[in-house]
Amino acid sequence: MSMPAPAAGPLRLDYTLSTVPARLRVSTATQEKLGRLDLTVTGGTTASPLYCEQITITLPIGPGPTQLTEAALDVIAREVTGGTGSNQGRGWDITETPGNTRRTFTCTPRHEARFDGTWPLKLSLIDIPLNRQPGDAPITIAESTRTTNGDYETREETVPITKSPPEFIFTDFRPENIAVPRDRGVKLFWVCDGDADATFTLFWTGNTSGESIAKNVRTWPPAGRTVTIAKDTSFMLRANTKNPSGDEYHYQTIVINCTNPDLTANTLTVDGTSTFGKDSNRVAVLKPGPSGERYLTVWGTLDVVDKLDVSGDRIYVKLPMAPSGSGLRLTESTSSIPSGHNNRWRAFSAGEVTIRVNSVSGGYYGYIDGQWFSLTHSGAYIVRNVPAGSTIEGGWDGSGSGTIKWVPELPYRLVGGS
Repeated sequence: MSMPAPAAGPLRLDYTLSTVPARLRVSTATQEKLGRLDLTVTGGTTASPLYCEQITITLPIGPGPTQLTEAALDVIAREVTGGTGSNQGRGWDITETPGNTRRTFTCTPRHEARFDGTWPLKLSLIDIPLNRQPGDAPITIAESTRTTNGDYETREETVPITKSPPEFIFTDFRPENIAVPRDRGVKLFWVCDGDADATFTLFWTGNTSGESIAKNVRTWPPAGRTVTIAKDTSFMLRANTKNPSGDEYHYQTIVINCTNPDLTANTLTVDGTSTFGKDSNRVAVLKPGPSGERYLTVWGTLDVVDKLDVSGDRIYVKLPMAPSGSGLRLTESTSSIPSGHNNRWRAFSAGEVTIRVNSVSGGYYGYIDGQWFSLTHSGAYIVRNVPAGSTIEGGWDGSGSGTIKWVPELPYRLVGGS
């Protein structure tokens, strides 16, 4: 039975065209890829049924991106599911009309089929050998249907089927070493197959813009270049392949540990022991004491600029026996008293002030935190404890020389020991 020329207008029945696998991939020179088309037909209602005498599926034949297969004569398996009931066609047959550019499969019921929305018909074309060119191949679906008491009309539509590039294998993204010292370079490797035109971009911690990698390269960095890391670093490799529907991205991610990293933190909480330096080169160790106190053991000099604020608590500092020239220094300072009558200092933290005159002609007078003092002979001195924010003022009545010494208040106590 031949169908009359198609009429204008959309198809009357409802069609769903799907593929197996869901993403069809083209064949390659070494591997043939097969695909399957499933056309599911429904439509009509019990009140307004549609009658069907024929459905055709036409495949474009050729090697190009808009053709599906080069198989003009090879047998393509066919299968019908459903359509066996008395009003469903009592079985359907599929015949084929081969051609040089088109291959048409005609699906005919053995008796007129009545579609009333209560049953589906599935027509399948199986093991279609796909050609080698990615692209969209238009599949033509045509029907010959009528309404109740109407004449048969032929209508057709085309549906694009996408053929994707060959299967893209992107695996085994790995480092040469999973942990490296900060002065040793990193090296990365990966495996890729299936698309010679794939492009790669590598991103890592601190380089969010990415670095392009040449095609067909499967290692990084290139020969002659060394890339080191100073902390644990994440690397993400992105592969970009082209599909008819647009770009497709594939990602692989790894982390390389730095064995002696730089450390940057907003808040650092250490429950156990903290050691700064290593072995004989260690600088300090902070660890809990037997009663819950925390001991800071310092090798060399602990230099605190301005003040040490422990928010009302105390830090226990355990100093080993230190050679001459090292020990604990907390911005303790001794300065010469300038000449003149208007000397002025301000204590930015609580501490102890000592003013001493070495030689004097007339005397040195002033106020320490509002309290008057006078030093009138050589060797005289005064020691006062002052709160933070105090002012020290003084001046010479005549001339002389002397020193002012500042020792900040320690917000911890010293514990002896070696």
